[in-house]
Amino acid sequence: MFLTWLVKQNPQFAEAVIRLHQSGALPPDIFLIDLDMRGVNA
Repeated sequence: MFLTWLVKQNPQFAEAVIRLHQSGALPPDIFLIDLDMRGVNA
């Protein structure tokens, strides 16, 4: 449910996260926050 919303609302962020994960740049137990969208929503 959350991932569907994320991809719909911010596909560039989702694509960047996927690329980073697939390249091994992200550890498996990490949280990522889109600070630009957080600022818009705040």
